[in-house]
Amino acid sequence: MAEIQRHSTGLDEFRRHRSELQLKAERLTTAIADTGHSPALLSKLAEIEGQIDQVNRREEAAKPVNLSAAVGEVREFVYSQVMQLRELFQQEATGSKAALARHIGQLVLTPKTKPDRTDLRGVGRV
Repeated sequence: MAEIQRHSTGLDEFRRHRSELQLKAERLTTAIADTGHSPALLSKLAEIEGQIDQVNRREEAAKPVNLSAAVGEVREFVYSQVMQLRELFQQEATGSKAALARHIGQLVLTPKTKPDRTDLRGVGRV
């Protein structure tokens, strides 16, 4: 929670700084409108607009990752992989072992024979 609070405070600082810069840009725009074309005022306005863009980029980079979306994507990925494992286990043992070995460093499958079928017990290390 402290990390979230610290992160939130940092985002608040970006917002405060952007507001200050936007206020300066508005004042310069008003000054340009009142006095007419002024290279110095236009240059200063361009400089402040560049600073606003920089603050926007820094704020965007500092935004936290949307964990709810990430969790949903991870859940979907894991589910699809588990479904592939189910299909994999229904294949013959040699093919299953080779496919699992691509993802697991060491894999030992021990057959357990029952009257109506043979089950495999797997132990693996990543």
